[in-house]
Amino acid sequence: MSTEAYGHICTGQEILASRDARAARQRAWLAQTSDCCLISATMNIAGPCKRSALIDQGFDLGMQMVEQVLDNMQVLIHKQQRWHFKTGCEAFFLVHGEARSIKRIMIWLEEATELGRLLDLDVLDERGAVCSRSDLGLGGRKCLICSYLAYQCARLGRHSSDELVHKTEQILRAALDQTAHLNAQKRISAPD
Repeated sequence: MSTEAYGHICTGQEILASRDARAARQRAWLAQTSDCCLISATMNIAGPCKRSALIDQGFDLGMQMVEQVLDNMQVLIHKQQRWHFKTGCEAFFLVHGEARSIKRIMIWLEEATELGRLLDLDVLDERGAVCSRSDLGLGGRKCLICSYLAYQCARLGRHSSDELVHKTEQILRAALDQTAHLNAQKRISAPD
């Protein structure tokens, strides 16, 4: 994807400010109820450009997947909202359920599909504590490109930003193409 396709190039300061703003929103949402945990969804997008039509569509598809899996697991959504900030897409789901159980569901979703690998689905308990993979005795996430852990590849600079952007584009296009194909099949009905 070209830089023009992404739009705004984010600075490090903008990214940090968006994290601080997200943390404040998380606290405000959790203060609304004492019996819910919060799913805070973002996307792992390499490079300084965090938005494009393709990324937005992929994020919206990912959030539909979150809604569907919560519905399938009979998890009640108390409140939800999506934002498309210049620093990236975000969504919150205030849900009824125990944070560790919800985190297990979100980890399954992150690992079940290629698109899920781009999603970052954090779960905060009613006190605002993040429930992590390590809290559940699980290892870190795998790299998008190789079999190593993602944090190892990032720390060692194993892959260029261009490689990660290209892989991200491939994943997004494949997910959206598959969804379009499935939707087209649903619309086609056999003649009587």
